[in-house]
Amino acid sequence: MERPSHRGGPRPVVRWAALVGLAVVLLWAGCAGPHVRVPPRAPDAAEPSLEIQRRLLRDAQELHRHGRSQDAVRLLERWLRTYPKSPLLAEAHWWLGRSYEQAGDLDAALAQYRIVVQTGGEGERVAAARSRLAALERPASGPPRPAGRPTALGVPVPRIPQPPLLEGWLRTLSKAGVTALAVEAGPEDNRSVKAESSSTTAGGVYFRTDWAFTIRDAIGQLVPEAHRQGLAVYVTVNPWRMAWVDPSLGWQAQAYDVSSGQVKPSPFLDLFHPALQEYLIGLLADLAGSGADGVLFRATPGADPSERISRFAQEGVERDFGVRFDPASLKGGQRGYAPEVWRWLGWESRQAVKVLDRLAQAVRKRSSTVQVGLEVHEEAILDPVAALVRYREDVLETRQRAWDFYVIVPGQALSSAQGKGPSNVVAKAGPLLGDRRPIWMGVRLHAGDLTTLNERLPSAIEQAAFPPGVGLWSIVTAGPVP
Repeated sequence: MERPSHRGGPRPVVRWAALVGLAVVLLWAGCAGPHVRVPPRAPDAAEPSLEIQRRLLRDAQELHRHGRSQDAVRLLERWLRTYPKSPLLAEAHWWLGRSYEQAGDLDAALAQYRIVVQTGGEGERVAAARSRLAALERPASGPPRPAGRPTALGVPVPRIPQPPLLEGWLRTLSKAGVTALAVEAGPEDNRSVKAESSSTTAGGVYFRTDWAFTIRDAIGQLVPEAHRQGLAVYVTVNPWRMAWVDPSLGWQAQAYDVSSGQVKPSPFLDLFHPALQEYLIGLLADLAGSGADGVLFRATPGADPSERISRFAQEGVERDFGVRFDPASLKGGQRGYAPEVWRWLGWESRQAVKVLDRLAQAVRKRSSTVQVGLEVHEEAILDPVAALVRYREDVLETRQRAWDFYVIVPGQALSSAQGKGPSNVVAKAGPLLGDRRPIWMGVRLHAGDLTTLNERLPSAIEQAAFPPGVGLWSIVTAGPVP
């Protein structure tokens, strides 16, 4: 039997598809232009290699901030060998310079800062590197500075000349051997406020910020001119004494009258007040954006324990130790306090350092080039018990945080048996605070007429009997405005 055949050949759908496909191929072959070579994709800033580089740099920064300068140096040197053509070279050289400086190798630090400056431009890193070079190198003219002797001059802002006279005044200071200026963020006591502010304001600060009234932007005027003269600028902040803070906010600590048992507002602010801490974070972030080279947290003011009591500290002691703190127990002597008083003093010293470290992180978050330092009383070095009672200060707690530098200031009179004296304080401070972190010794300077500092400061610097590398932090307390 003959096999039946399909009428019409292949199925219509199949035949249609084949014809359409053939037409498309012919059309593409006849109409397509010449082949265009697609250029390779430019590297994306977020691609893995660059992100790895950034992550390693962040690791190095953390090592530096925790005082592990040698580990940071090793990581950064390996980074530079691995990524010699990275767009982040200036960042790496900057942090290597910071780490070398922290480790005490100033020649190596200077070499790194010069590399950053040679990259050119006017960015934050280049400006900061120029400032560090100016602070660490000897001046080209003027009297020679003692080798390794950084010298800071603390001047009340009202005594700083206005811009027409500022350049000449700063040049005079530089020739006299000054490497840095220290100015307050704002007045600490009401007497300064009344002298400088109008009757319609409650005081203010010396930099631009949305968090306080600006008396005048003295810091904004000072920083660029100081940098042109090769001087660094450090701004001091006293979190316990800020005269511009309105008392009606209720951020004051409490004072307890031992004889009457009455409680009244203290003249000191309560650092443990949550609202005050948030205020300080915002204020300090603006200060870090002023261009200043460093921020110094002033040491807690000296006061009898009954003069500065924080209800938040009392609650913390009760929470952590299960012991209620009774202000009446403050009737004891320095070494005769009840156990709960010592728990309270120890709790405050530990927690104050943690709060200050949190504030330091706010500064560094706004500007990683700003150095953050801490002021320490010499009693904390020579008489720890007295320092704990009078200042809630404990250097063993202090050194647990990553401070870029320390300033040791004179406190109450100490007996000669306690070994008082700058050289002895420095010798003991090094091992306690960490030998690799820069130390400045604070001294009071009766400046008289500031325009004659170029005649008197060099001899004062020479007479400072400090080991090499220890800075002289002199505070002007008297004399007319130039």
